[in-house]
Amino acid sequence: MSHAVGKRVRGGLVASGAALLLGGCAATTITPPVGASKPLAATSQEQATDVRPAPKVSVIATNPTQPKTVSVLPAWAHLKYALSQPRLRRTKPLIQATQRLLDQGDPQKAIALIHSYRKRRNKENTLAIEYLHVRALTLAGKPKSALDRLKHSARLAHRKPHDQQTHNHLELNLLLILGRYDDALGLADHLETLPSSATLRGSGYKQLWQHLKGLSTQSLRKLQADTTDLALLHWIHLVEVHQQHRFDRYGQSLALANWQKRYPDHPASRYVLPTLVANAPFRIEYPSQIALLLPLNSRYQGEAEAFRSGALFMHESDNHPDQPTIKLYDTGLVHQEIRAIYEKAIAEGADFIIGPLGRQAIDQLVSDKRFPVPTLLIGNPTNPASASPNVYQLGMAPEQDGVQLARRAYAAGHRRALIIFAASDWGRRVSTATSNDWARLGGKIVAQTAVPVTSDHFTHAIRRLFHLDHSAARAAALKKVLTHRLPFKAIPRRRQDVDVIFLFCSRPQAQVINPQIDFLYGHDLPVFSTSHLYHGTQDRLIDLDLDGIILGDMPWILGSNGPRAFRAGGTNNPNTYRGTPL
Repeated sequence: MSHAVGKRVRGGLVASGAALLLGGCAATTITPPVGASKPLAATSQEQATDVRPAPKVSVIATNPTQPKTVSVLPAWAHLKYALSQPRLRRTKPLIQATQRLLDQGDPQKAIALIHSYRKRRNKENTLAIEYLHVRALTLAGKPKSALDRLKHSARLAHRKPHDQQTHNHLELNLLLILGRYDDALGLADHLETLPSSATLRGSGYKQLWQHLKGLSTQSLRKLQADTTDLALLHWIHLVEVHQQHRFDRYGQSLALANWQKRYPDHPASRYVLPTLVANAPFRIEYPSQIALLLPLNSRYQGEAEAFRSGALFMHESDNHPDQPTIKLYDTGLVHQEIRAIYEKAIAEGADFIIGPLGRQAIDQLVSDKRFPVPTLLIGNPTNPASASPNVYQLGMAPEQDGVQLARRAYAAGHRRALIIFAASDWGRRVSTATSNDWARLGGKIVAQTAVPVTSDHFTHAIRRLFHLDHSAARAAALKKVLTHRLPFKAIPRRRQDVDVIFLFCSRPQAQVINPQIDFLYGHDLPVFSTSHLYHGTQDRLIDLDLDGIILGDMPWILGSNGPRAFRAGGTNNPNTYRGTPL
């Protein structure tokens, strides 16, 4: 089951709708969202409905020492602006639109757009267009084609020093994706021999590190068994050291120091370790005693046990000689006594408190705003403004999950959503929160349906949501008009005015609904859901029916063995090019 990138990828371009006609150039059909001709809705980051003049944007930074200017308008705004310009002035905003499509994770449309204007390139933008094409092919999962395109661009004239740096880092990323690690390491070494600014020193090694630390444990072990390159083996050893002690920050610091002592001349000692050591946890002032305030004997017993187990596991995993002691306090059923329990924990030496858990207990505790020690509330008070500066809040409300999903889906370029939610208080809460935030961002909820919590028959509800009944009715009408058997097979066609689905229901329901979405012609729609669908341990058999659902979770759950492919070089991940000219 995927946590960040599901199996559903929006592929291809919708063939219906308005065509983007670029001065009589190649016929490339791109369908804008419904209503794209209307003024674009402004959001917190898109505070402009007038798309003229076109905002400045660096497709690839021309000077790595200067910050990039990032476009805040969506791709369609740049397209609209391009069509309003004379033919000879369209290429720049089209390049900007391509960049935005890539930022939104839509490489297929980016590739189609590139094909529509690449013949109109000039010596000033030829390489920028070629490099965008390489990035688009990479994001589309075609690294071999991307590498071929990059080799083709190497034969182009008008290359500047920065263009060569860009070329090298794109090539390094592709070599890593293709598993050609010896070649990638050789290229990283070669980059250090080239003249460059101080800010780019070691950028190839940093790119290699970002890729290697994103690999799963199984992939690292296979790479370790397959290579005989000592330098690469030392890199793998560094990743293992970094990951093995991820729950023991003090032990990690010691292990990294030992690695550096063992390989003092390794490039990672110069370019990677300083960043890791700079965040060394022994610089943090640790509490000496932590109090856990949990309602172990209440209706929150399950949640309380989960927090207790997690805290004790982390405590046992920490080898720090000065690690704090943990003391557990059962807050029970009577939330009115929470202040007395809190004060008792402090009197017994607690200098950091985790808890309480439960809205009533939290409201009772924050009512008098007295927090002499740092306190992490497991939940949010009814009145957020009532918390003091010494208080931290760990949000537990399902609404927060929904808001994060809306933002993640919007950032991926989706705008028109369907919602399937359980007909329960929980389902309505998360659905409402998602709908509200989706509208605030500028998206539209096209339709939604509630499914009974006690049922496992959802076919009719999904068919209605997808308008498959309308499709069947059209086929029946044709048969009636033609009065004989149709000369073709009528295949139902789902509605085409949506690009994402939000699914808010229980895990058993999702295991039924997700395959039905695929079966009823929704296989190309990304499905977003909340983290409760994942139980924390991977089981391919049990999770099979949840395959492709996109959900978020905390780094501990993802871990080094979790589904971290989205961190690797072939995805739209900013860490891929961190510290490089890209």
